[in-house]
Amino acid sequence: MASHAFQALQVPEARQARRARRVRQAVQAAQALRVLAELSPAHPVEVTRPLLAAAVAGAQPVLELAARKSDTLLLRVPAPAPASASAPAPVPASARDYGGALAMVLKVYDGAHPGQGESAERAGREACALARLRRAGVLAPRLVASGERALLRLYVEGPVARDVHWNPDLARRLAEWVYQCHEALAVEEARSWLVGDMNLGNFVLDVASGRLCGIDMGDTRVGDRLDDVGEGCMRIVCHRPGFTADRWECAVAFAIRYGQLAGSVESVLSQVPARASASFRQMAVWRDDPFMAELAEAFSFLWGEALLSCGLGLNNWSIRPIDDEEGTEGEA
Repeated sequence: MASHAFQALQVPEARQARRARRVRQAVQAAQALRVLAELSPAHPVEVTRPLLAAAVAGAQPVLELAARKSDTLLLRVPAPAPASASAPAPVPASARDYGGALAMVLKVYDGAHPGQGESAERAGREACALARLRRAGVLAPRLVASGERALLRLYVEGPVARDVHWNPDLARRLAEWVYQCHEALAVEEARSWLVGDMNLGNFVLDVASGRLCGIDMGDTRVGDRLDDVGEGCMRIVCHRPGFTADRWECAVAFAIRYGQLAGSVESVLSQVPARASASFRQMAVWRDDPFMAELAEAFSFLWGEALLSCGLGLNNWSIRPIDDEEGTEGEA
């Protein structure tokens, strides 16, 4: 009887907690929307200026997409009318939801959202990266506007790569996008602006094009391109259910495809263990997770086993195809 009474008392408390959370989210959304007035339209301004004006005038928060590294909101924005009857619509029909409204994403950075480098510079870096990717023909969200601490972009509709079935073909498609990104944002031969966060939740299978699209460059920084490759292998291997034979096969396919595009499969495969181990160590610190630190120490051995299972031999980190006719110890 007392147990039932206790449960009955908990229901109002749970409802109050949910209501309080909704109130906090509403307040945060209202504060985030104020930053729209601080933004400047991206190029080409004849396309983005009416989109920004529509967002300032009538954006409605729909969903909080993230809150760890930035306040990221999905907005519903009334679509602006064309300048004239013969003028094209500012955005393709695929970017519109029910009722002709537009789906946009607002990201607000501040000191409460740590990331790579100073928070005050992250919006500008991400906006610059998105603009350069699109100019280079790399599939990326269209930037609408940006400012000192926020950016506004179109929403990319499609399933997140983290939530779909993984196979080697998808891993190769991810490698192709990452390589194209590095080429578009190149600084010098082996260095470029990196993705910086290869979390599989930062990639979407765009329903409009059927292609893989990177949607988050909030942690971009200048670095060695293979840092992204090593972290990509780490993320693929850890993707639930993690550390299965299928996951290792996908990670190897990802690295091989990037190596093919970069012109040296052997070099890429040989450098993955050090880069992936560094990513595991960083993750161990972020999550305060000793298991990640143990994986960092074991990754070189596990990677070698994965290469062998995929038909690749390992000899002082020199990758060579296994000769089926080659004898093994104990055979005549």
